[in-house]
Amino acid sequence: MKEILDQVDEILKSEVPDRHSFFQLKHFLVGAEPTVQAKLQCCVRELKSRRQTLENITLEMEDVRDQTALLALELEDSADGELDDSRTRRQNEIVRRQLRRRMQRNDRQLVELQKKGRNVFEECQFFVEAYRQLAAQEALKPWDDLDVQQEYWDAKIGAMLRTRTILGQPLDEELVKAALSLGEGSAAREATLALIHAQQEFAAKVGLPQPEAVVSIKE
Repeated sequence: MKEILDQVDEILKSEVPDRHSFFQLKHFLVGAEPTVQAKLQCCVRELKSRRQTLENITLEMEDVRDQTALLALELEDSADGELDDSRTRRQNEIVRRQLRRRMQRNDRQLVELQKKGRNVFEECQFFVEAYRQLAAQEALKPWDDLDVQQEYWDAKIGAMLRTRTILGQPLDEELVKAALSLGEGSAAREATLALIHAQQEFAAKVGLPQPEAVVSIKE
């Protein structure tokens, strides 16, 4: 067993960060958003969440340190210099060992909290830098701004349409409704109408029945 544990300890010297990789954050979190404004909003949300996490870690570390200080006082008060009975001395020594073990566990917990805080801080650094680069392209605008929302949903729905086209999937009814509600000038709306028109032409050529609701959409 000792040999295996020694090998485990040797392997664990090569510590793997317990967080998302920067590649994940860049491509699958921030990069998953379709517009610059959405990416900025994503950075703000993630920074807010991690800032709160760092504050909670700090409070938890302070609690652990206070617990250790109280245990140290108990250990100091449990000195058996005035105990005469051997049984009581043995019991007291057991209590003292328990106190030391609890202090050791607290020390290990502090180390783990420090590691966790360091990982969260590194993610904060990533989002701060990402925000700065994005803000150099566009200043952050209110999320409820009509132009911001129009751009966001146009891009998001357009991406969903492209994915369905690439995969050869039929148009989803809810997706079509969402695209057509974007209003005049929307690229996603125009793309949806073009796809519907193409499907109608294909159905007409091969003699397939066309649902009335779909046939009536002609722009």
